[in-house]
Amino acid sequence: MHPNAKESKLRAAKGGHTGRPRKALPDREILRLYKDGQSEAQLARQFGTSRGSIHRRLVSMGITTRDAVEATALRTRKTFQVTEAFLELVDGLLLGDAWIEVDGTSEGRLGLEQTVRHEPWLDSVEQEFFRIGISVSRGYRKPRVGLLHGRTVKSKRSATLRTRKYRPFTEQRVRWYPDGGKHVPSDVRLSPRALAHWYWGDGATVNEGYGMLFHTDGFAEEDVARLRSRIKTLYGWATTQRERRPGQFTIGIYRQRDRAQLAALIGPYCPPCFTGKIDIKPRAPSKISEVEHELRSLRAQGWTQNRLSAHFQMSPGWGGWACRKFRI
Repeated sequence: MHPNAKESKLRAAKGGHTGRPRKALPDREILRLYKDGQSEAQLARQFGTSRGSIHRRLVSMGITTRDAVEATALRTRKTFQVTEAFLELVDGLLLGDAWIEVDGTSEGRLGLEQTVRHEPWLDSVEQEFFRIGISVSRGYRKPRVGLLHGRTVKSKRSATLRTRKYRPFTEQRVRWYPDGGKHVPSDVRLSPRALAHWYWGDGATVNEGYGMLFHTDGFAEEDVARLRSRIKTLYGWATTQRERRPGQFTIGIYRQRDRAQLAALIGPYCPPCFTGKIDIKPRAPSKISEVEHELRSLRAQGWTQNRLSAHFQMSPGWGGWACRKFRI
């Protein structure tokens, strides 16, 4: 090897000048981007150089570079503009199955788990988050066995959507979990978008489509009362409140006009997996002759008079009266 070549190689190994011109780097731009939160590795990729070169350039400008703890904190404290669309989406999801988790050392993130057959809903939620500028990830869980209300149940394979950690989710965690438990905030959004995501998560049709329910199992009775009051104020709908189990309530909407309005409002947001949830009957029967055939069939199957009354959305004594009328 030529002596000069050997000397050049030694200088290169020690970080010395090898004789090739150094790449000119824009100091002001590097400094601005670094202060804005970009990492040394990101800057190196952007300017086509090595991470070491970026580090040395920052040090030469008198900058104390971030350590690993500071870099992690910066990475997990990302933010975005909080819009009304964001609040509608988050409130609708949190009224249903979603949650916000924090680990105490970084920002919060939202999670939502559903069986895999409901993934079209997760897809639509992901698209809404993407339009706001929020990144999400998707994971899957195998079926597992657990306890639900004292009963052993086996879950189905599920998909979990989680956002990245952002500062606004920490703020929403405080708003929704003021004392560590989940509560409905006084300024909860109940726009059509919010109602839709609440209904996809915790809603159902009942009485063969003659009623629509919102399950509110995770909320205290005063929270349920607040929701009913807000629904009445915003839409004028008449609602019912029933206790399915001790401390677990449902909000029911049975009046035909109200059900039709609710279905029309949330229909544009309906993913393919939930079309059955808005398949409602137009009106309850007004004449006994309209339901005679169905009534006889159900009675032949052993249905009780009370069950018939609930099925046809009638008063408790209606079933007995109808059975006596048809002598069944």
